[in-house]
Amino acid sequence: MATTRRRRQALEEEDANQVKFGTEFQDVQCLLISEVRVLLEVAKDRKRKESGDGSISDVMQKTIDYCQQFSRFTNKQTVKEIRSLFPDEQFHQFEMAQLANLCCETAEEAKILIPSLAREVRTDDELQNLLNDLQNLRKYQG
Repeated sequence: MATTRRRRQALEEEDANQVKFGTEFQDVQCLLISEVRVLLEVAKDRKRKESGDGSISDVMQKTIDYCQQFSRFTNKQTVKEIRSLFPDEQFHQFEMAQLANLCCETAEEAKILIPSLAREVRTDDELQNLLNDLQNLRKYQG
C-alpha cells in the first residue's frame, strides 16, 4: 500500500507536459543530441590517442552512430550558439533541448510536440522567431 502511494506520488511529481521532473533532474542541464555527439567524438579521439589501437566499445560506437544520424547541428560553433538563443527565464532546459533536437518549423508544431510550450510565458510570434533562428543556424552552419 505504501509502495503504491509512493509510486503514485512520484508519477504526480513528474510530468514533462508541465515541465515537472523528479528531484534527480533538478538543477541539471539537458544536452542536445548534437552536444552529445561532440562530447563522444572528443572521448573517442582521446581514447584513440591513449590506447593507440582506437578501439571503442560497441555501445559507444552505436551511440555515436545514433547521434550522427539524428544530430541536427554538425558544426561545433553552431552547437555553442544554440544555447545563446534561449532566454533562461522563458525556457526550461528540457524545452530548449527538445526544440533544438526536433527543429520544428512552426510554433504550432512545436506546441503539439512539446505541450509545455503552450504556457503563456511567450507568444506564438516569439516562439516562431526562435524557431526561425534555429532553422537559420542549421541552414548556414559551416
